[in-house]
Amino acid sequence: MRRLYVFILCQFCVFTLLAQNFFISNITNNSVTITYSINDQEHVYLFEDTLLYQEDFSNFPIVSGYDIAKTSTSVYLPLSYTNFPKTKGKNIKHTSDGIEFYTTTEFVTPIQNLSQNGVEYKLSCSATRTGTSSSSFLIVENTETLDTIHINTSGLTELVIPNPTNTTSFRIYANNVNSNNKYVLNNIKITQTPVNLRNYLLSNGINQTFTINNLQPNTKYCIGINGLDTLSFTTLADAIVSNVSNIGMNQAELSIENNTSNSTKLLLVKKPGALAKDLFISQVAQITSGGASQAIEIYNGTGTNIALADYVLTLQMYSNAGVMQSERTHTFNEKDTIYNNSTFVVMNELSSLNVCNDGMFEYAENNFFNTFNGNDVIVLKHNNDTIDIYGQISEQGVSISSNAWHTQNIQTSGTILKRSPYVTKGIRFNPENDFITLEEQWIQVGEVNTTNAEDFADFGTHTMLGVLTNDIIKDKNIGEIILETNLTINDTVYELSNLEENKVYVAYLFSEEGNIMYDYKTFRTKHRISRNVAGLWNDSNWDDEIPSAQDVAVLNCCDVEVPEGVEANCFNLVLKADSLTQPTLKNNGILNTGNKTYVEMYYKGYENTDNVFAHYLSSVPVKTSLENQSQIAQSFDLGSENIDLFAWDSYNSESNDISSWLNWNSNLSNQDFFQTGMSYLVRYKENRLNTFCGEINDETSYTLLSNVDHLNSKNENSFYLLANPYPFKVKVADIHRENCSLPYVLNERTGNYEILSMSDTLNQYQGFMTQVFDANNFLSIGKETMDSIQIETPYYTMFSISSALGEDNLKLLFDTLSTLEFNGETDAHKLLGLGNAPEIYLTLNNENYSIKTLPNYLDTILLDVHFKIKQNNSLCLKYSGENREGFDKIALFNRSNNELLCDFLQDSVYYFEGNEQEDDFYLMFAKHGVSISSVDNIKPYINISQKEKDVEIFSNEEIERILLYNIQGQILSQNNNITNKITLPSKGIFFIKVRTSKTDEVFKVIY
Repeated sequence: MRRLYVFILCQFCVFTLLAQNFFISNITNNSVTITYSINDQEHVYLFEDTLLYQEDFSNFPIVSGYDIAKTSTSVYLPLSYTNFPKTKGKNIKHTSDGIEFYTTTEFVTPIQNLSQNGVEYKLSCSATRTGTSSSSFLIVENTETLDTIHINTSGLTELVIPNPTNTTSFRIYANNVNSNNKYVLNNIKITQTPVNLRNYLLSNGINQTFTINNLQPNTKYCIGINGLDTLSFTTLADAIVSNVSNIGMNQAELSIENNTSNSTKLLLVKKPGALAKDLFISQVAQITSGGASQAIEIYNGTGTNIALADYVLTLQMYSNAGVMQSERTHTFNEKDTIYNNSTFVVMNELSSLNVCNDGMFEYAENNFFNTFNGNDVIVLKHNNDTIDIYGQISEQGVSISSNAWHTQNIQTSGTILKRSPYVTKGIRFNPENDFITLEEQWIQVGEVNTTNAEDFADFGTHTMLGVLTNDIIKDKNIGEIILETNLTINDTVYELSNLEENKVYVAYLFSEEGNIMYDYKTFRTKHRISRNVAGLWNDSNWDDEIPSAQDVAVLNCCDVEVPEGVEANCFNLVLKADSLTQPTLKNNGILNTGNKTYVEMYYKGYENTDNVFAHYLSSVPVKTSLENQSQIAQSFDLGSENIDLFAWDSYNSESNDISSWLNWNSNLSNQDFFQTGMSYLVRYKENRLNTFCGEINDETSYTLLSNVDHLNSKNENSFYLLANPYPFKVKVADIHRENCSLPYVLNERTGNYEILSMSDTLNQYQGFMTQVFDANNFLSIGKETMDSIQIETPYYTMFSISSALGEDNLKLLFDTLSTLEFNGETDAHKLLGLGNAPEIYLTLNNENYSIKTLPNYLDTILLDVHFKIKQNNSLCLKYSGENREGFDKIALFNRSNNELLCDFLQDSVYYFEGNEQEDDFYLMFAKHGVSISSVDNIKPYINISQKEKDVEIFSNEEIERILLYNIQGQILSQNNNITNKITLPSKGIFFIKVRTSKTDEVFKVIY
């Protein structure tokens, strides 16, 4: 209806200029209301529109120095030049207002049917003659009857011509016209006298209305006031299919407007025949380098008319050595249209290549074809997507002979090549080696280097086998009838289902009796294009071709990237997973998903019989909002007994555990339970493939933490459960962290948490824990990589404990610059897991660690190592430190009786039977040869950390007393088991004596 409103507005504006006391409203399919204000009685005439043809030449380009259509015979002009298709011209030169006529100039109107009403017609134009020679004139020739009329005067000319026929056109050319005596022609019109004239006598009055009934639907009428055409309007069609929307692989939605009070009949027909995916290059002429006999023909076999405004034709010019010299482009006007089963020809100077009566021809300006000699590449693009390549794109290429690309039977230089009829789509990917489809897809026409007329005979037309033509589309009897139903006037939307994928359908609207066709619309169901191979979106790894905006793109368990500068289009996007692989999609360009995105996620179920724990920290793989909470819950299958799902609570003051989980059942009233960038603990009792529908998370970055509370109810550093929200993997080094730990991820089989290193990667949608240890904190994940970060993987001494239920690791690193205190950049606290696998951790200063960097020791150090054994089982403790330099002894002792259990430098594996309790052990590192039969005489590990005047003392044994001495030996202060910190009173040299139950150690400090 929008077009109708615009039309009415424009007509109303015209009316207000010519007759400000009249306007029209309430246009229906068979009536109109006229409102007027007159003082005297006036006659109003109503008749069908009289304008049959009009050309004002305003769209013709002005080309300096040569003709627009430099040709010896008339060729069809592109729609970008004219208001009517099938207009012809030759040797036309455009001025600022009209076209100039010389002796060789010709202008031919399209064929008009002027016989239907049996009345005379009128041709009018504005003709201006520059000279005074009476022998110079224009000739208007009726091509049907060969009647001729001479125009030998300047000014407005009106010619009344009787006895119209049904195949009339007009040819206008000049006689004896030269540069001194030339004509400029403008504003050509062909009109008829009024058809079905009606006369109404209006009474005087202000704002009077009357309605005219019994009009024909979908017909243009004129209103004449006292004989002048002042107003026009078009009645509505009886019924139309105004739009076809929500087209999928198996469904579509029809929007219907019924402008009558009658019912209509809907007929849906599936059409047979082949359709091209998009336009492609159908013929190429290259006879002489840079000469007139050069053209490129583009064919449309898609089943619908296509506007060319979004298309670009490119020539890549190469030397004979195969080096690209330049690149030229030819763009199209928004009015350029290529009709179904028709062609559009871009040619050099609109030369006389056309000897057929089909196709549209356009002159390529700006030396587009200059030096085009057969070794050059032609590329046709649609919205920056390559849809056809003629030749091989190559920056270096190979040496090309004088006949350019060639095989035994065909060559590209000095020839005309026509696309084989069986071809239905272009070459979308650049061949890796030569013009490999030359002999396979192209046919050479005529002899080499000849310009015989028969060689160019079918330029402007092309044949594609099985093409779905306009006649087939319009004929309701050709095809399989899928649906036939009656619609009432209230049926404005009709949903179609159970359609076949990638098929052409036509929806017809008929009168209720079925004898009058009101309207029809053609549409094609979506095409499913899949890929199983990783790569770039615009590569050749799709099973058909790069998806367009009409297609469903399916990523089958593969990793795909949209590169920078590439626009990826599809109707639906499916990220399809299986039990082994989750697909990834990284968008660095532009990703346009017209309808929906479906993301599959596979969860392995939990079965008690095989002791598999199968917990997942999983995020929601689509954007979350208040509106889609219920839809997400349905995707998880919440409400069934097959699933447990928990959110993490960082602020639970009642829990005695740091871990605090909230089941989704207790949060049903929370309207924002699911959030982007958050993760959830998920467990299914059976294998499960979930499908989430929505938009993928594709923002530049996501801030997941910003100055959140860093202490829990027990005054310990808090953990937060987050997730990688992206559908692609993110390097840990690319996560922006401030006062947050590295990610802890959950081993889905064992239920144990594993701390990642800077060189590790977070999988798509993977959940993780992070510990916050300062009030000023920040964590964000983004698309951009932080290439400036230098990742150095430290060498760890690692111990792993394992059983049939899984394993866990403890990593230790000795560094001169480290202390025993917690360092959030290098250390990781132990986060106890959820499963039955055993766990190992180090306890130091009442804190548990899974990774700890320790200061270098002088001689020997004892560390408290703990095992968490959750089921009676056979256990294996393994030392995997490959670099043993600096270690003389590495031994494991039982803490309860100081018994030596294993010397790992002699045997790196220790087997034992574990029970369901927390087993405590000593782990001893010794630098010098000592007896390792007992740990009774081994001194505890003591170290200090100084920050200006503040000194902190660390020990793996309980400190009994700390004494501070000055350089004269005077005791300045002492702490008796109260605090491990001392503040120096002033600048100077001091000594600190630390006493434990086993030793006294003295340290020198300077401030």
